[in-house]
Amino acid sequence: MSEGTIFVATDSIHGEFEGRPLYLHQGVTTARDGHPVLAAFPGHFVPLRPTFEVEDEPEKEAETTTPADTTPQASARADPAAAPAPKDVRAWAAEQGIDAPARGKLPDALVEQYQAAQQGA
Repeated sequence: MSEGTIFVATDSIHGEFEGRPLYLHQGVTTARDGHPVLAAFPGHFVPLRPTFEVEDEPEKEAETTTPADTTPQASARADPAAAPAPKDVRAWAAEQGIDAPARGKLPDALVEQYQAAQQGA
């Protein structure tokens, strides 16, 4: 056997080793190659050979993907055609005597007032 081999007890027996009681537990008591207990109890140890049961799993096929499969979808944008033109909202606000900014984003409340007035007209 190669240096460093580990042996395991094949039987559960009670004996004496170096003047002291010793109990060998089957499958539990171990000793390294060259240990005096192996000579004291010949035939009661075998080399430890670990075995591992492996269950065969069916092979899995690789899935093929395309960028379209893995690319996240963008959220739907509001239809710009549904929003009123800012120049129309500003003209309406001026006719109504409502202050509206000359440039930039119009306040949502002002746009809602304009849309409500257009639906009622």
